[in-house]
Amino acid sequence: MEFKGDLGFLGINDVIQTLSSMGKTGKLEIVIPKKGKGELFFKNGKLIHAHSIDNIGKEALIEIMSWREGSFRFIENIILPPPTIDDDTSKTILEAITGQDEFKSKEETLNFIPEINNDIKLDSFILDKDEWRIVMSIDGKKRCRDIIEEIGSEKVKFLNMIEEMYKKGIIFLRKE
Repeated sequence: MEFKGDLGFLGINDVIQTLSSMGKTGKLEIVIPKKGKGELFFKNGKLIHAHSIDNIGKEALIEIMSWREGSFRFIENIILPPPTIDDDTSKTILEAITGQDEFKSKEETLNFIPEINNDIKLDSFILDKDEWRIVMSIDGKKRCRDIIEEIGSEKVKFLNMIEEMYKKGIIFLRKE
């Protein structure tokens, strides 16, 4: 079965639901001009794995579902990767739609410039190595978008860490 099209005509949510209801097994490849591609894997209609430019699993699905342009094609007769999504497909899609709204609001943070709060002692916080990499990259000039590129972090993970450091008062965020 050849199933391909344009996301401007048929939304990704509709494509996922169609493949799910047909009980298909294979890979849905989504190509976005100038951005790259994402892939969703189905086994007997169940969404079992997703990966995108920046993410894997449900985070990738959230990212992919936010794409409004590009093309897609479904490929059957492939070797499936190990599952990263274990929930019912309908439930996963609903969670991804909810997560999309959160992701969009957090994504605006990429344009902000983080600054270390000099009124606190960093050694009074327990930071993991990824958080330390962010802290060490903050110079008061680079936007979050530049830092994420510099350290090579996944977008959703990075945005979650920035949000947590902001909530704890470790950093401030300012617009350019």
